Amino acid sequence: MKRSLWVSGTALFASLTVLLDFMLKFAGLKIPFPLFPVLKFDLDGVPIMMSLYLFGLSSGGIVSFILFTFISLRSGDVFSASMKALAEFSTALGVFLSSKYINFIGKSQYLTVISGSFFRSFIMCITTYITFPLFSGFSPSPEILMFILLFNIIAGTLSSGAGFLLYLAIKKRLHLTRR
Repeated sequence: MKRSLWVSGTALFASLTVLLDFMLKFAGLKIPFPLFPVLKFDLDGVPIMMSLYLFGLSSGGIVSFILFTFISLRSGDVFSASMKALAEFSTALGVFLSSKYINFIGKSQYLTVISGSFFRSFIMCITTYITFPLFSGFSPSPEILMFILLFNIIAGTLSSGAGFLLYLAIKKRLHLTRR
């Protein structure tokens, strides 16, 4: 792949992620998770997953970092921004890692969507368990960790699933081969 295509594609998805975050935040369209309304569903992860599917893990990582930077600057809350970026990148990393194994054994690529979501959930539960006492002074209860686990499974499946379906549509239209 040409470097200029990789750079321009990564920049495109980074700007799309920033635009989606900005529009959804200020339009009030982020959907609270009913069991734990502090957590909100949004579309920020879809462009990150698209960059992963089209340009690779390094592109997804850069787009995640740009999302972190934008949310930090917009909100002034580095902790929340880092948790959001980590959640989205861990989904991409889980999809990337599982695609290597699943493709090796010849199973469906749709399994990577689910395994990426579970990888994200595992990472976010561990990160929450470790970081909350440092930043808030209290340890999260098992109930809170279960809500975080469920939220991340759903959010990761939405992000990676939508990203994968959009990738398949682009692949069909442009006759691309998967990386």
